Amino acid sequence: MILLTRPYPQSFAIGTVLKKRGLSFFIEPMLTVVPLEPVSLVGHQTLIITSRNALDFLESFRPNVTIYCVGQSLEVLLREKGAVSVRSFASVLRLVEFIKTKNPQDLGPILYIAGQSKTLDIEAYLGPLGYSIQTKTVYKTESAKILSPDLMDHLKKGEIKTVSFFSKKTAETFVNLIRFHGLEFLYPTLVAVSFSQEIANKLKDLPWKNSIITKNSSMNSFWQVIKNHVG
Repeated sequence: MILLTRPYPQSFAIGTVLKKRGLSFFIEPMLTVVPLEPVSLVGHQTLIITSRNALDFLESFRPNVTIYCVGQSLEVLLREKGAVSVRSFASVLRLVEFIKTKNPQDLGPILYIAGQSKTLDIEAYLGPLGYSIQTKTVYKTESAKILSPDLMDHLKKGEIKTVSFFSKKTAETFVNLIRFHGLEFLYPTLVAVSFSQEIANKLKDLPWKNSIITKNSSMNSFWQVIKNHVG
């Protein structure tokens, strides 16, 4: 059984695919997404989006807006929603370094949508360099406080074999809750699948049965890991 730790809507979508492939799963979100405010692209020429969760709070797309995002899977979702000009980067820092090579006048007014917790304050980084950028915080996340009785039962019975991690905060929350419930003895029975090296670094000092990192930040890479190592 694969443990899906993303917020419920995203985990449900992954679970639907797993079910079609004949694989069992259990959904236990480590984070709850709390909306703050929706945003519009009106008045902006460029959009920066670094979080999958932020995408849900963008009201609409405009074909003349250039979008820079983090992760190939996010680029795919943006294109599915109608975005035309999209470029993805492996990390926030690489995205920012690329933008620094662009003339601020060519990019025009930039909108950066993100969650309350940010890897890098892009506006503070680019603003002093002459870029016209506005940050909109569209959501916050709240970490789970306990593991559900059903999940602990599955873990103790050895039914959970694989745990998937798509964010650093999700990984941190899972580790904290395993410690809180005194379940550290279960790590040698579990395989961790991380969506990036940064996520895996949050898990590296723990005695996992195996720790696997997807080749890149795309769902195709995740499915390849599942095919090769799980089912």
